[in-house]
Amino acid sequence: YGETAWDKEQTFSPYEGSAASELWKLKSSMIRSFAAERGLSQADVMLVDDDVAEISAVVDLCQSTCVKERQGITADEMNDVRRWAGLQATSAVGYLEEATPADAASQPDKTKKR
Repeated sequence: YGETAWDKEQTFSPYEGSAASELWKLKSSMIRSFAAERGLSQADVMLVDDDVAEISAVVDLCQSTCVKERQGITADEMNDVRRWAGLQATSAVGYLEEATPADAASQPDKTKKR
């Protein structure tokens, strides 16, 4: 959908992708492969996307959260992700802060093979 004025105003972190990290196959295929390689179940994987078609394509593969505004994830949407990961929801200000050691220690690493 291209770059908007909002996109141009943002400061990006090392977590955003670039042209070099662009996907060349369906996200559902990537998720299926990723989960199978790591022995992850549907409950262990989440797709966060702003495209309803992408969310619909993974309904039988993983959990999902749809970012509705296409201008970045909102505090409420991020809190959905945090709750799924077993972390405490936070206030709207600073919602991307790091998890506390207590949060992290209480949850299994969902990226490791079981």
